[in-house]
Amino acid sequence: MVAKFIKRALEGKKLEIYGDGRQTRDFIYIDDLIRAIQLGANEKKAAGETFQIATNEETTISELVERLIPVFERFGIKGTDLVYGQRRQGDVMRNFSDTSKALEVLSWKCEVELESGLERTVQWFLG
Repeated sequence: MVAKFIKRALEGKKLEIYGDGRQTRDFIYIDDLIRAIQLGANEKKAAGETFQIATNEETTISELVERLIPVFERFGIKGTDLVYGQRRQGDVMRNFSDTSKALEVLSWKCEVELESGLERTVQWFLG
């Protein structure tokens, strides 16, 4: 979703939220995910186990866009318009993870805050 919004903003297209934007997701920055995978690959107690790797925080789609548009502006991407479309059938309304097992077994927790992750991601797309 973040990548889609960034690509659309760079193309000068409107950002579209399906439904009212109150759907929640748990957005994680890729470096945090990679670190969790590396820890899991090297921890014997993790063998055969399943972990939820996320930020342990819910963010609505509307909140995400509200935080993303100022990031666009800081990078010179101006005039990003937002529209709300029809809710898609089967869309998940809440997506939230419990990362306590990753903390206990891997000593892992998310380190990159949403704002910083958004800035780093936009910067990556800009090259």
